Amino acid sequence: MDIEASPYHLLTAEQADFFTSRINKLIAALFHKDHHNNSSDYLKTYLTVEEFSFYASRLPRPAKNQDIIQLLKLSLSAIANLPAIDVHLAFSPTLAFTETLLAWLETHGPGPGIVRLKVKPDIVAGIVFGYKGKFFDFSLASKLREKYAQLSGIPQKK
Repeated sequence: MDIEASPYHLLTAEQADFFTSRINKLIAALFHKDHHNNSSDYLKTYLTVEEFSFYASRLPRPAKNQDIIQLLKLSLSAIANLPAIDVHLAFSPTLAFTETLLAWLETHGPGPGIVRLKVKPDIVAGIVFGYKGKFFDFSLASKLREKYAQLSGIPQKK
């Protein structure tokens, strides 16, 4: 299938785990269900309205269970292959902050990925991003270390 396989391109690690768990349960239910029942009932039980619309638009009509399972497995593979985007914060983010961060990353970030949020109080304030082995440190702690090294003449630890 030469289509976009997943309804998600950027989500937190927790969201990815929850999505993966629901899709695996749906695959198991479809695999074991009676072929005479309506598959769309199973899809509506396990998927959000947006997810249902995404998959329904990509399936032939009428869709066979094997077609649905194949598309769902492609989704799982697409999610599993998303690169990690590490985000270190000095505080535990609220749901509102996380949603705002995801929206910002959607527009300004490196692209699709799984956002792994980590609380690291030692950064004091600000944020540290990591992507594909590179880290971008916008923390207060790093700025203070730089200023200290500049004022004292002592080289900064990396």
